[in-house]
Amino acid sequence: MLERRAFSNGEWPFAYDELRVYYPKAADILSLPREVHTHPETPFPGSTNLVYKPYYISSRRRFDVLFRDWLTQSTSVDVLFNHTVTNIGMNNGIASSVSVRESSGNRAAPAEIFGNRIAVAAGGIQNARLLQLSLPRESALPVGSYFCQHPHIYNYAPIILDEQMFQHVKGKRISGTGIRHAVVLSSDFSNANHLLSATFEIHAPTPSATNILGRNRRSVMGIMNVRAEMPSLEQNKIALSNTRRDLLGQPIAQVTLRFSLRGIRTVYDYVNAELIRSGLGRLGVPGNVQNIQDGGGHMVGSTRMGNDPAVSVTDAHARVHGVRNLYLAGSSLFPAAGAANPTLTILALSLRLANHLAGRPK
Repeated sequence: MLERRAFSNGEWPFAYDELRVYYPKAADILSLPREVHTHPETPFPGSTNLVYKPYYISSRRRFDVLFRDWLTQSTSVDVLFNHTVTNIGMNNGIASSVSVRESSGNRAAPAEIFGNRIAVAAGGIQNARLLQLSLPRESALPVGSYFCQHPHIYNYAPIILDEQMFQHVKGKRISGTGIRHAVVLSSDFSNANHLLSATFEIHAPTPSATNILGRNRRSVMGIMNVRAEMPSLEQNKIALSNTRRDLLGQPIAQVTLRFSLRGIRTVYDYVNAELIRSGLGRLGVPGNVQNIQDGGGHMVGSTRMGNDPAVSVTDAHARVHGVRNLYLAGSSLFPAAGAANPTLTILALSLRLANHLAGRPK
């Protein structure tokens, strides 16, 4: 689920409400509660800036299994297995076809598939690579730039919280598998202080009687796991390799990505200051912040949406700037990565694009 913070900041080229209407159907596809995107930020007692916010981690969904019968029986969808798209044919600002080759790497001649409109959904890296292989050399679109991941840091810092914080939200907490309970800064506070998003999940909380700011009280001790947003930086990018090629003889994608940790430490300082100011707890000293995990496997932002072709690749409807009938789908469209898992928003964006291509009302 995507945070509204980025929409209210104007980082997305359309309003949040245009995407919100697709979240319930996206939740159905993932077998999540339909109201998954509606749970409000709940302020903790004594603080309007520090809030409780749950988020979901969906179980793995095998779409090939879930929709196999539908695809097999459909009279409007053809599925071509064991083939790889190698190029998108372009002619005077129009995408006319896609070239495909058998994925086994044999030397069979490529086949051409023609269409009036073409939508590319090849993932956060391959969307950019396919455009780089296909767009005219003179194209100035920043394809591949502003690539992001989600820094995940486990066992980041100890945390001690007054138990009343949990009592306050007890009636508001939601339960179930795949739910993570996090302490976050409110959207208003984050925007006012130009902060990136970060969720501070309390891992393995243990009841304790601990001195908090000079008072003995019932408390909860735990360790924070951090899932954070990183800034969209032009130098983090996908490019075509000059030296390595795949089995079909094409350049593979070369990824340049450097995690930025300054945003995480800044949010940590604000959270700690707010806990101390409100008397609700405190954070311990962060551990080795270089202990970053793989970012959750969320490849984001390499063909991002926007109104300005100088800093974006597609418009608000996911249509590639300057190409009348070529569209993209997936996390590569995100102009702001956020800190939350992107799958629900990927599906909502795809449903929105499908409605747009079908000419249906919102």
